[in-house]
Amino acid sequence: TRGELHTRDAAVDARRSTLDARSRTYLYALHSHRALSRSHTRPSTTTMVAARMTSLLPLRLTRVAAARVNAVNRAATVGHAHRRQSQAISTRAAAVASSSAEDTVYRVMSANQEVSVVTVVGTSLVREAASRHRTAPTATAALGRNLMCALLLGTFKGEDETTQVMFKGDGPLGQCIAVATHDGQVKGLVSNPNADPPLRPDGKLNVGAAIGKGVLTVSRAHPSMKQPFSGTVEIRTGEIAEDVAGYLQESEQVGSAIAVGVSINRDCEVIAAGGYMVQI
Repeated sequence: TRGELHTRDAAVDARRSTLDARSRTYLYALHSHRALSRSHTRPSTTTMVAARMTSLLPLRLTRVAAARVNAVNRAATVGHAHRRQSQAISTRAAAVASSSAEDTVYRVMSANQEVSVVTVVGTSLVREAASRHRTAPTATAALGRNLMCALLLGTFKGEDETTQVMFKGDGPLGQCIAVATHDGQVKGLVSNPNADPPLRPDGKLNVGAAIGKGVLTVSRAHPSMKQPFSGTVEIRTGEIAEDVAGYLQESEQVGSAIAVGVSINRDCEVIAAGGYMVQI
């Protein structure tokens, strides 16, 4: 009936009014609570973002600084290790006996460990070898170059490991042998110390003609090996360095650039000897 509907609508309106009043009271209380919290306890959004940035920034800088410090420490450690290694492995070369302190062998490695450079200065070594074997100028150059190559190949290898470089050609020099140890000791000999063929057209000692055609054999030995590891290749030029570089490429598959030399004055005295090897 209309009376019942009117009564029901009135009840609904009263309930809505009650709910609206409660909602307004709740919202007011919630707003007051948020305002109170924002003003007394919690920072604003901008303040919170700034606080987070402030708290993260030192941490980030600290990490960067720590990374830089670690990098510096690693560089210092590597540098110290290289200096210590250079001091430890800088050796006096010798031909049967120790030579003067000016004879040294050094090795340098690239930062990525892909390039190795070994250098040797052996002036006193070759001078003493020439004096002991009483070699002619060309024989002195051949023996000195072979001694330098043996040092370049044999130094810095495993402890107690020896490296022998032997040229066996049909030239007047005969065999030319040099044996080096891991710590820079070296000895050598030639079959005919009097071999001294005519100079080359450019006026240099003809070491290639003194050695001639034949084979080059490089042997590495260690007490733990049942037998030495040996590789043999044909002699290309007889100029020592080119042949050793060819052996490394063919037998050991190592790309290398080698240069060795012995300088002799007109009085047949050794005034300089040395060499280097670059490997990749």
